[in-house]
Amino acid sequence: PLANDIIIQNLKDGVVVVNDQNNLTYYNPFMNDILPEITSAHIGEPFRCVLNGQEFSTDASMNDHQENNAIEFTLQKGDEEKYYELRQSPIFHEDLLVGRIFHFRDVSDLIVLNKKLQYAAHHDALTGLLNRHSFFERAQKKFEQAKINHIPMGIIMLDFDNFKEINDQYGHLSGDKVLQKVALVCQTEIRESDLVARFGGDEFIFLISRFGSVDSTQDELSLEFSQVILRLESVFNKVIVDDVIGPKVTLGGAVFDKNDPACDLNLLIDRADQRLYTKKNTISN
Repeated sequence: PLANDIIIQNLKDGVVVVNDQNNLTYYNPFMNDILPEITSAHIGEPFRCVLNGQEFSTDASMNDHQENNAIEFTLQKGDEEKYYELRQSPIFHEDLLVGRIFHFRDVSDLIVLNKKLQYAAHHDALTGLLNRHSFFERAQKKFEQAKINHIPMGIIMLDFDNFKEINDQYGHLSGDKVLQKVALVCQTEIRESDLVARFGGDEFIFLISRFGSVDSTQDELSLEFSQVILRLESVFNKVIVDDVIGPKVTLGGAVFDKNDPACDLNLLIDRADQRLYTKKNTISN
């Protein structure tokens, strides 16, 4: 018993025990970090578990004698957000329910790690943009919605004209900084309804939606989309890194053809890619 008391007293989890009348009979010191309002004066009084304004059931006399599923909640601790998991388990004595134990576990490290892993799985490590796989997942959903709701949509491919020269002249670290700066501009230039990702190497991809109108003809949509491409191209070609490095880029795009039942996302990307390299070859010649 003494060893148990020492362990529970020093446990970095919160522990609360109530009797069959739901009266507080014990709490360990760590509970004061979670519910600071609990004091020794509350021993013997009904236990109320109020977290972020929401009261959780603590009725030890409930018919469900099984261990409950975990409840997850967050608490603000100064500037830090802490994540907790709450479980409650029945206490039996000779088959009679005599109370309940509430176990508050700090799962902040686990939650933060999981968020980092989730982020890393969906984003490019260097630029912070969506990675190629995540872009395809999200773009496919948007593409299907656009087809059903007749929302104008297009794909733009961006490729550097002088990235090798930047790496050769200024070094790969400077090349990385250029990619990061362009990625930052990408994020400021697109809307919430759009997507942008690092497609690979020095190539970026955009999904642009909600330009023109549902009543616009295909030619009208193509014309408006070409204006979007020209505007973006102008913005990116004005980017300066470290006051001296000026990346040069070319953009090519394709609009979803609502009159072509065979037009899918992959075909749209292929068309945008083809127009990008046709444009690059024209410029180089």
